Amino acid sequence: MSLPVLSKPVKLFCGLIYRREASFPEAPLKDLVARYGPICLQTVPIDFNYTSYYYPEMGQPLTRQWVAFEELFDPTLIAETKLFTNELESRYSSSDEKRLVNLDPGYLALSKIILVSCKNFAHRIYLKKGVWAQLEFQYRNDKWHPQEWTFPDYKDQPAQEFFYKLRELYRDQLKLY
Repeated sequence: MSLPVLSKPVKLFCGLIYRREASFPEAPLKDLVARYGPICLQTVPIDFNYTSYYYPEMGQPLTRQWVAFEELFDPTLIAETKLFTNELESRYSSSDEKRLVNLDPGYLALSKIILVSCKNFAHRIYLKKGVWAQLEFQYRNDKWHPQEWTFPDYKDQPAQEFFYKLRELYRDQLKLY
C-alpha cells in the first residue's frame, strides 16, 4: 500500500494575451502581484498569431506574454487561481463585455507544466468549481516534452526559454525550501 505524499510547492505562472495597440495590461498585472507576490521572471511581448480563436472577441493583432511569481505556490490552490483570473478578465473587459486580456494561470514543477481551464476536454482532469487541469509538458532527459494537445505558442522558442529559466529558478529555490 502506498502512503499519501504531500506535494512540494510549485512555481506559479500566468500567460497573458492582449491587444497589441493596448498598453500592457498593467491593472490586471498589479492585481496578480498583489495576490501572488512579486514577479521573478517575465517574457518580452511577442506577436500572437498562432490561432484566430480570440479574434472575434478580442480583435487583432494580439500580443502574448508570460510572467512568473517569486513566491512558491501551493498547487492545491490552482483552481481558485483560475477563478480569480476569470474575475480579473471580467473586471477589465470592455463596456460591451469583450475581454481586453486573457489570463491563463498554470504551474511548473520539476517534472511537469500544468495548465488550468474552465473548458472540459477528454485530456483534462476535473479539479473543482468548474476548473480542469491538463498536463502540458513532461520534463525528461533534460528536455520539456509537449503533449499532442500542447498549444503551439507554448512549443515556440519564447515560451520554451521562459520555462527552462523558470525551472532553473524553481530548482534553486527548492534547495532553500
